Parts: sequence; structure tokens; C-alpha cells
Amino acid sequence: TLSSFNFLKFHTFIYRPIFRRAAKNNETEVIYYLLLKEQKIADSCFKKYETLREISIPSSITSIEPSAFHECTK
Repeated sequence: TLSSFNFLKFHTFIYRPIFRRAAKNNETEVIYYLLLKEQKIADSCFKKYETLREISIPSSITSIEPSAFHECTK
């Protein structure tokens, strides 16, 4: 049913490849735009994105889970 549909998981699944490509290419504007639709940065959202150098976090983000940037080295 629609009431049991987990929109957040679906949304994250759809945008994950776009996040990955944007992070790999340091496309901060794309990452910012996608984060505007979110309220939190979930665990492993940017996991192992070794080429990611920076992001801008919009005010729509009210929480960042502990492992959101796990194994980011830059």
C-alpha cells in the first residue's frame, strides 16, 4: 500500500548513482541540489568517495548520521 511505501529509501536508491557520479567529479552544485530534497545525510551516503573534496550543506539538512562520510579521505 502507499502508506507503507518508504519514500526515503526509494528516493535514496534512485539518486545514489547521481550522488556517486557527482562526488567522483566534484560536482558540488549537483550534490547541493540533491541534498535540498533531503532532511538528513544518511549513513554511508558518501562512503568511500575518495575523490570528494568538499560539499555545501543546505539548510534543509537537519542531521548528519555518524558514518555519512565514512572512509572519505580528502
